Amino acid sequence: MSEFDALPQTVDIVEEDNDAADKASASTKRKAKKQEKKLGRKQAQYKRVLEELGVAFTDASTPYLFVANGGLDNGVDRESLVALFSRHGVLQRVLMPKHKSYALL
Repeated sequence: MSEFDALPQTVDIVEEDNDAADKASASTKRKAKKQEKKLGRKQAQYKRVLEELGVAFTDASTPYLFVANGGLDNGVDRESLVALFSRHGVLQRVLMPKHKSYALL
C-alpha cells in the first residue's frame, strides 16, 4: 500500500457564499454613492465661494487653478503651493485668503 492510497479519492469543492459577496458589493456601492454625494456638496460649496469672489465659470481652459483644502486655514503655506505647482509652469499670482481652506493660482 502506497502513501497515496490513504488519500481520499474525491475532493469536495466548497462554493463561496454568494450572499456574503452580494452584501459586500452592495456595501461598496452604498459607500461609493455616499462619497459621490459628499463630493457634489463640496463642489457646490466651492462654486458658491468662487462666485462670491467674482469668478466666472466656463467649460473652456483657463490659466487659473482652484486648490480646495489648500489654504491657510488648513495649514498649507504659500511656499508649499509654489514649490508644488511651479514645476508645471510659471505662477503669475497666488491668492490665499486668510481663514479660508482654499487657494487660487
